[in-house]
Amino acid sequence: MKFTTGLIFLLTLGLSSAFGMTKEEFKESAENKIEMIEDKLETVEEKMAGASGETKAKMENAYEDLMDSKEELKEDLSEVSEDASEGYEDFKDEFSEGVAELEKKVDQLLNS
Repeated sequence: MKFTTGLIFLLTLGLSSAFGMTKEEFKESAENKIEMIEDKLETVEEKMAGASGETKAKMENAYEDLMDSKEELKEDLSEVSEDASEGYEDFKDEFSEGVAELEKKVDQLLNS
């Protein structure tokens, strides 16, 4: 299920220009994806609470890195304006890749 959700999101983002997704629709879709990642990070928190020792320390370090990445993506997304069209397609591609990479790392931490 996790893979399917991520794949659908990437296809949505990747095909957005072909289907005329506006910047606002892209932002809304991206915000929804970030919310899904935040939900997964809450699950990581729960998993960390049950861990101990070195395992817990490694998870905490990875979790902090993931939280930093998530916050950077949220900040990048908030800076996209409706007026900015130069570089927007590049931004969409880079943002989509960043979200996919973040979700992959979160899933790896959940499954470790």
